[in-house]
Amino acid sequence: MSHSVALKHLPDALRVDPGSRVDLGTLDTAGTFGLRKADAAKAQDQRGARLVELGSRLRAEHRHALLVVIHGPEPGCMDDLVRDVLDPLEPQVCTATWFKVPNPPGERDGYEWRVHAITPDRGTVGVLERSPYDDLQAARVRGTVDETTFRRRCRSINDVERALVADGTGIVKLFLLLDGGLSGTDRAAGARRGAGPVDGAGSGVATTADPQEHDRRSDDIAAFSECLCATSTEVAPWYVVPAGRRWFRNVAASEIVAQALERLEPR
Repeated sequence: MSHSVALKHLPDALRVDPGSRVDLGTLDTAGTFGLRKADAAKAQDQRGARLVELGSRLRAEHRHALLVVIHGPEPGCMDDLVRDVLDPLEPQVCTATWFKVPNPPGERDGYEWRVHAITPDRGTVGVLERSPYDDLQAARVRGTVDETTFRRRCRSINDVERALVADGTGIVKLFLLLDGGLSGTDRAAGARRGAGPVDGAGSGVATTADPQEHDRRSDDIAAFSECLCATSTEVAPWYVVPAGRRWFRNVAASEIVAQALERLEPR
């Protein structure tokens, strides 16, 4: 991830192309694609203003909606992204929802249709932290579904998302790529915000001294790599966003969301 990419082309570089293969465990969590922090700060301000304008148009036109799915290993990172990037949008335009805990083994199929109940209304942006993909990932790690069932569930989610897009809801899906938890900078920032323990015992942050946690995360990353490959489509693509540097994570997500809104052409 060391090659240089212009900001407007960054979503293309981060998108998981349909049918491609990606191994999340091999990607650079601190990659910046040649962007500099100072330039990103200026672009972030501009994109923030653009998001507000596009959100206002979306609400006034009341024809389309945008669903933003955010997934990653650290809940705090997802919350921070929503605050940093989407807070400029009016509450009437943007709402965030946490998807429920993954289903226990044996619960009947069809779980992915629950997403219909929390898809955004026309004229709004809905942010979904976690998603039906948690079910896929958890089942894959536990080994509670066979290959046939896993593939069928992926196709079912793809069908749901295609139906939503056909009905006027744009979809972007962001996977926040972290290596064993928050970066040192973000841990310190989290502590200053009073976010609770961010390092040491009980922090929930994986370290090399915690082999069981490391193995679990490796299984999770492998499982989600499969999910990304099977569910990134032309109409609802996944974007893998390196989140080891907060400023890059924010400017990349802003650009992806802004371009998704622009594709809806709100007037």
